[in-house]
Amino acid sequence: MIRMLAACLAGAAASAWAGPVLVMVDMDSTRPGIQAVVDVPPGTTVVPDVAVYVFDPEGTRGVLSIGYIGALDRGIAFGHIPRPGLVGQVTMLSAKLGTPVNPMGSGSVFSAMENGFEGPEVQYFEAGGVELVPMQSAPLEPIFRVDIHLSGAAAGDVFEFAVMDFISVWRGGMGGAFTTRQTSPLDTGGDITPDGTLGLAGLDPDTPAPSPPAAFEVDFIDGGNRPARIRVGGCYANCDGSTTPPVLNVNDFVCFAAAMAAGDLYANCDGSTVQPMLSVNDFVCFQARFAAGCP
Repeated sequence: MIRMLAACLAGAAASAWAGPVLVMVDMDSTRPGIQAVVDVPPGTTVVPDVAVYVFDPEGTRGVLSIGYIGALDRGIAFGHIPRPGLVGQVTMLSAKLGTPVNPMGSGSVFSAMENGFEGPEVQYFEAGGVELVPMQSAPLEPIFRVDIHLSGAAAGDVFEFAVMDFISVWRGGMGGAFTTRQTSPLDTGGDITPDGTLGLAGLDPDTPAPSPPAAFEVDFIDGGNRPARIRVGGCYANCDGSTTPPVLNVNDFVCFAAAMAAGDLYANCDGSTVQPMLSVNDFVCFQARFAAGCP
């Protein structure tokens, strides 16, 4: 197990944030750091304050605007990905503005007029920037927050969510939502990491690299290598989601080690936001959560 952990940490370090501007979801604002999964009890009707951040780990790049208003074209989308077999359902997303990426700009968040996702969805647009100001270099202030409304949430339900570059969706991966020059609208390309996000346009329509001329790369991150999730009656330490007693067993350690190796945000057990986000501290955290057991 120790050798496996060492290999996983090496893989996680290799996949640490580097290069792209990041659009990232935090599903649980009650815990420090970025959480890809939030566990709630059966009967929960609202999961509040899911946060969406835009930041530049390099701390050097800025934007003038995000998306644009015209016909049904918008910028960043956050939405629900329905899956078969659910008892409950996501009935609505209600969003409120946070802090604009460009402090000289003004943001707007609204229910989607044309959906990129099959389920409920909100989209974000930002305009008004007159000069480039470096973005925040860490996820400090979200651009918007979302309250997720549920109905009939039952034990075993897993509700999945993602962020996507909506402009890249309708352009087939040939453009992005960010503008850095007045004369070159939408000059960033799309999401550089096709991550299996399921939308109405099919599996992640983005190309592996942004289409030129790209001012910089952008990576839209949901829950790491899987969608962000609400688990009803779930337990963090039950990594493999087993239901046969004992639900916590060695398979959960194997599952956690695999998540570490893949750079999956689920493995960020301690919620750290400094690089490397995945470290031995997360394994210690997971051991503690495992020892605490499931409710």
